Amino acid sequence: MDHRSNEIQQIQNSEKCIRLLATQRQLYRDCKKYGVIVIVSNVFIPFLCAMLIPFVSDSIFQAVLFVLIILGLGIGIFVSDIKIKRQQTAASVQQLFDIEVFQLEWDKKLFGIQPDLNSTIAEKSEKILYKERRSLTDWYPAKSASLPLNEAILCCQKENVRWDRNLRVIYRMVVFAAIIIILLFIIFINIALSESTLALLAMFTSVIAILRWLFTHLRAVSKDIERLDSLNSALTSQKFKTSDELLIIQSKIYEHRRNCTPLPEWLYNLTKSKQEKIMRKTTEVEIENRE
Repeated sequence: MDHRSNEIQQIQNSEKCIRLLATQRQLYRDCKKYGVIVIVSNVFIPFLCAMLIPFVSDSIFQAVLFVLIILGLGIGIFVSDIKIKRQQTAASVQQLFDIEVFQLEWDKKLFGIQPDLNSTIAEKSEKILYKERRSLTDWYPAKSASLPLNEAILCCQKENVRWDRNLRVIYRMVVFAAIIIILLFIIFINIALSESTLALLAMFTSVIAILRWLFTHLRAVSKDIERLDSLNSALTSQKFKTSDELLIIQSKIYEHRRNCTPLPEWLYNLTKSKQEKIMRKTTEVEIENRE
């Protein structure tokens, strides 16, 4: 039996943990900025160029717009690599926070070698530590403080998975609708107005670029949701978990964070209030119904 006391509420509001959350938030914001660059490069540049080419009679200008489409795709690939590295660092910082709050040890076999992130934490946390400190407190629900530690950890892990899944389901629908509208608009405009071979070639290039982004992005989000569904099944397969089982689940959450598709800040801000109410109510019901 695990005799550790449940100090999640106190630990998560310690200066060390608040700093970790501030670092994590800033790193994820950096990822989302790079994500915007990728979207602009892979979607909006081809879109705008495809819109302009049919109205341009100068073949040299048409060629320039066509080259811009190709350059946009190249920039998108380059920036994507930077975004992935920042995301993996952010996931490591978030893992350090969870390990600290859950009073677990960093398991090398499950998590890999613990990265040295002291300089990153010192640099990134300062940007938002004092401006947004209040929003970084009470990260996990206060109700979990009434539970034995292992049950509280399980409760917090469930909240992580459910929150993330709910956001991704919403995001998948928004992205699918927006990109389909853009795609249909491009096709309509170019079929109606394009005459030159170069304009038609630009149209197909832009459509392929957008289709590539659409299917790659939506497939990634769908895989994230499938992964989270699997995690949720593991979390709810039985009521009580041992420390070893919780560590294995935590390793899967860590792996998900390292590889998932970062979500835009506006989606988080737009749904934050509603999601907090849902998560808080769900936690209360689960605690009330525990035997």
